[in-house]
Amino acid sequence: PFYSDWKSSLFKNYDKMLTVGTWSAPILRSSVPSTKKILRNRVTFKVKDTDQANTYELYSRTCADGSPMKENIDYITSYSPVGSIDGIRLILAIAASRKMKLNVLDISNAFQTSVVFDPSERTYITLPPFYLEWFRHNWPDYKLPSLLSKDLVIQCLRSIQGTKDAGNRWYHLLKAKLQELGMTTSTLDHGVFIWSWQHHTCLSVLETDDLLMASDDDAPFHHL
Repeated sequence: PFYSDWKSSLFKNYDKMLTVGTWSAPILRSSVPSTKKILRNRVTFKVKDTDQANTYELYSRTCADGSPMKENIDYITSYSPVGSIDGIRLILAIAASRKMKLNVLDISNAFQTSVVFDPSERTYITLPPFYLEWFRHNWPDYKLPSLLSKDLVIQCLRSIQGTKDAGNRWYHLLKAKLQELGMTTSTLDHGVFIWSWQHHTCLSVLETDDLLMASDDDAPFHHL
């Protein structure tokens, strides 16, 4: 009964991926270099609560199935540091003792923020459900190399969730940006960042795409 609603949710996800420039236009499967694996697409669906009672949001996410990827062949490392539970407890204890303010930053589309500049490192995935319909609706005059989904793939110009190195790419991108702001990484916990900004002391801990910040004022959080 909710077929059209889920389909609309899927198209909204494609619109979001288009906005950040995640994918190329569809290309022929036969044009993919023989050294590259073509990963299957994976779509996940979730019903999310809203602020209104008995009102829900249908959420879709397009990922890649990275299970065929081999270390040192398709990627170098998958390790992506996050804050340890001890690091989180320590920051919360310090914040409580110093009466610091707590803020949480939820970073949207985190895994798609890392641009893959080297074409040899880019991922290719099969077309997600109804992708051709969505693509032809947006670009009716674009001449596709084939009208059959099985003949086409898309090249990922950015990292995509599901590949085994997506988390590692995201961590190193975020770490570089935070260091540009003057933050330093804890030598004991690489998911913890320490920041002194305009006489404000800030302690942050990373949990994948969420950043918990403790500071003596809200100004550093708003600056971030």
